[in-house]
Amino acid sequence: MTQTKQNKKTIDIIEFTKILTVLLGLVTLAADVFSKVIAEYCVYYVIGENSSTKVYMLMAVIYFASIAAYALLIFLFMLLNNLGKGKVFVKDNVKYLKAVGIGLLAITLVAALGAILVNSSIFLIGFIMLFVALIVFCVQLVIEKAIEMKDELDYTV
Repeated sequence: MTQTKQNKKTIDIIEFTKILTVLLGLVTLAADVFSKVIAEYCVYYVIGENSSTKVYMLMAVIYFASIAAYALLIFLFMLLNNLGKGKVFVKDNVKYLKAVGIGLLAITLVAALGAILVNSSIFLIGFIMLFVALIVFCVQLVIEKAIEMKDELDYTV
């Protein structure tokens, strides 16, 4: 595959990922708008309890998780913008990845709190987010080290 085709393919993947990021933001917004319906369904039908208190607790969990999700999506979009511009090993990307990891950890904590308050299996979402956050932090450390190595190479040449 030629260099031009490879660059075009990379740019297409980045643009597609940006579109998915925006769509995920819209899904998060829909979850916020319909949080009462979602919470009622989860509490009344999935958990099988008749507790309006748990409905409101689950709504709060949805709202707090959404705050972290919006921040996470914004930083992810900024990271994708840098990648689209060919800025891969820059310090801003390290900050963006760190912010994404922190957002994932925040969602993990909110999901764990929700599992405690509502007695549901929502903790599984938190466990998955924790695993993904660890991967993001590892990638962040690798990129940070690559930037240091690049800087050292620039100084030697």
